[in-house]
Amino acid sequence: MSVVEWTRHRLAGTTDEPVSLRGAFRVIGVTSFVSIALVTTLFPLYWTVNTSFKPAAETQTFPPTFTPETFTVSPYVDVLTGAGSSVLANSVIVSVGATVLAMVIGVPAGYAYARNPGKVGGKHLAFWILSLRMFPPIAPILPLFFMFRQVGMIDTYPTMMLLYLTFNVPLVVWLMRSFFQDIPQAVEEAAIMDGYSRLEAFFKVSLPLVSPGIVTTTLLVWIFSWNEFQFALVFTRNAAQTYPVIIPSLVGGHATLWNQVAALSVIAMIPIIVISLLMQKRLVRGLTLGAVKG
Repeated sequence: MSVVEWTRHRLAGTTDEPVSLRGAFRVIGVTSFVSIALVTTLFPLYWTVNTSFKPAAETQTFPPTFTPETFTVSPYVDVLTGAGSSVLANSVIVSVGATVLAMVIGVPAGYAYARNPGKVGGKHLAFWILSLRMFPPIAPILPLFFMFRQVGMIDTYPTMMLLYLTFNVPLVVWLMRSFFQDIPQAVEEAAIMDGYSRLEAFFKVSLPLVSPGIVTTTLLVWIFSWNEFQFALVFTRNAAQTYPVIIPSLVGGHATLWNQVAALSVIAMIPIIVISLLMQKRLVRGLTLGAVKG
């Protein structure tokens, strides 16, 4: 039995209507596309994890081994006992600090713009806010570098947080504006009539209602800060260096420690995967709450 005939029989078993040859080819095409997409997406992840448990010599063998012949955790030990531990700590400090500051500034700004669109910046403010986020990060690097070097703030945590705020705050304002616009203003007015002040209505009514959106925005901002490379490469040396900068340094001219590169990459992926899984329900709710509305 051919693949087309098998597909037609399978589909015919789930419906009373005859399945056309076109429908069978459509199923085969969609299945093939999804399979190729999954392999293309998941194979690099598998290969990274696979390489991270190999000794250095095995990573250079040809043909490559699809499972470690000699299983070892020494790449993880070498990374965590070497420079990897400090750059991961720096990444945590910078990314968490930049995310908290962006949310503290951006959430109230997004609320103010959603509730008073005519009074805050005019009708074109939303476009200008978003345009800052679309601006290529490489463009302002040179003037910013000279400015921070002039005041002696190269290779410091506050510098990295301020740089990330430049691109994070517009994103937070844009997204939170959409989330707050989905909350009827009558809900806040009812709370005020019940005796709440404007500030109490914001904290006790509006914020809980948009909590899925806050979780989604926080995660997006944190991922950007966690993985950012260009600013970290230019504005850090040793004290505030983050993990995306240290990974290329493991690729040397004479020898490349691919197992340590893979181990550090796996360690860096773990927080994103864990947080995304733990916050999955809120993340989905936030993405469907209206974050993509203009």
